[in-house]
Amino acid sequence: MNFGHYKLLDKSAIRYTKSVTNIALRQLFSSVFEAGVAYEGVTLSTSDFGEAVQAVTEKRRPRFAGK
Repeated sequence: MNFGHYKLLDKSAIRYTKSVTNIALRQLFSSVFEAGVAYEGVTLSTSDFGEAVQAVTEKRRPRFAGK
């Protein structure tokens, strides 16, 4: 028996499955990216972020205040 034609079908199936998966991942990324950037901007302006940077600079444990 010659099953050579199945190899071509298998490669096509994998390629199409990857394409569909990538479409879904791009849509998911697009939907959350802007919100993620916005939240990161808010986080960078907190006093806890400043404390974290200072603690790393001074090589000590941070003392977070939740602000």
